[in-house]
Amino acid sequence: MLKPLVPENSDFIEKEVNGAKTLEVSKKALQSLISGSGKIQNLLSRTPIEDRLRTISELGKIWLEKLEQGSLKPLISRTSALTGYSEKMVEFEFSLIPSVFDYKALKKNIEASFGTELKALESFFQIEDGEYIRYLPKGPVFIIGSGNSSIPALIPTVISLLTGNFTILKPSVVNYEVIFSVFSYLKELETEFASKMLQAFVLSYFTHNSESLNYLLTEAKLGVVNFWGAGEARDQICQLVAKNPNRPEILINGPLTGVAVIDEDNFNEKTAEALAKNVVLYDQQLCSSPTVAFLVGKYENAKDFLRLLAKNLDRIGMELPMKASDSYIYLLQKVKRALIFKGAFLESSKTPENPWTVVLSKKTSLFEDHFDLYPEFSIFVRRRFIEMVLLDDYFEIVEWVRKIPKLRSYSGVDGVQTVGIAVKPEVKNSLLEELASSVHRIVPIEDMFMRSPLEPYDGILFPRAFTKPVYYREKTMV
Repeated sequence: MLKPLVPENSDFIEKEVNGAKTLEVSKKALQSLISGSGKIQNLLSRTPIEDRLRTISELGKIWLEKLEQGSLKPLISRTSALTGYSEKMVEFEFSLIPSVFDYKALKKNIEASFGTELKALESFFQIEDGEYIRYLPKGPVFIIGSGNSSIPALIPTVISLLTGNFTILKPSVVNYEVIFSVFSYLKELETEFASKMLQAFVLSYFTHNSESLNYLLTEAKLGVVNFWGAGEARDQICQLVAKNPNRPEILINGPLTGVAVIDEDNFNEKTAEALAKNVVLYDQQLCSSPTVAFLVGKYENAKDFLRLLAKNLDRIGMELPMKASDSYIYLLQKVKRALIFKGAFLESSKTPENPWTVVLSKKTSLFEDHFDLYPEFSIFVRRRFIEMVLLDDYFEIVEWVRKIPKLRSYSGVDGVQTVGIAVKPEVKNSLLEELASSVHRIVPIEDMFMRSPLEPYDGILFPRAFTKPVYYREKTMV
């Protein structure tokens, strides 16, 4: 059963989601909680920021302790069954969760947004003689998570609570139990801020036709709605929020993808291993996952690099096997046959548990050119499938990156989030400048999946987005 995590005395409605029972927070309970949210936000936002950081970081420590003790193994198995990821993949993600709650990382994150004005999160802070700034919570904040990974739902939720917001989180069904488990540890903490956080946090699943969900989007006095997702769901959410007379701000973390940029100086084992690892992790379902690689170099050398990549995909992929359905394997075979028939140089796995495929195209994308032969093999379906497009010039790469959202094979994707780069130093700086206007982040190819605490999230600085500045001047200017 999907149980909500809510302040005491809230009432629920029992529903069924995909055969599982869920207790959904009622509209009446939400109305009551939101009407009292201003008071709890005042308490949170006057709590010293150090106290907030230390309490939140304890959640990560408890999670890590339980992971190391092995007590999360049953949850790993259940999450693997729900998401389709291997248990090793789920265990890997569980090992990253403490970093979301890490004291130093969170402090760096808010310092990146507020700089020397950090104290303005708890009281008015003097910025000039007689002039002050105060950052107050913009909430209540309603976060709608999606997808298999729990981390994208955890990141804005933690930042929202840290900046003093009454926060409502609706995760996806598949990662609900993970998120419930993390935040339920708040009950084990005895700090004053933990008690306040429990009064300021609502975790609940809401069905698509839910009266409560409709109320939150169209009527509730919210400050921010943060939606993670794509397609029709995103359009519907935006339309419903537009009806809300309270005009909450809507932040969209839409569907993006990753690309790799590699030149001949880096056609080597190290780069091949790095690219393979990022293709296998999360089976290319992260916005940072490379789904295409643009190469600059000689064709024969690119073929050698493909073989290196294939070798590494074989090894790393078997360490993190995936669950591919028969229908996916059948579709993949159809795509491979079509590409070979069209003259592509291609290597692929023979193992259903690790169905990787690498295609090498020259000067154009054969995969895109013939996409009408396999339109169902969309970006949202492809797993461990990467095309390497060999180009003559570095700046052709820039043009390809810019046009990715217009390609049929990337239909539904807003653009490129991450570029994993491995090029010679003398071209890197000029390439960075050209790529910068079309992507959100450019990082070494080795760890495209990792985020620094200093990074914005797809162009959004959440600490800033979840707060509003209030200015105070104590003397006249005339």
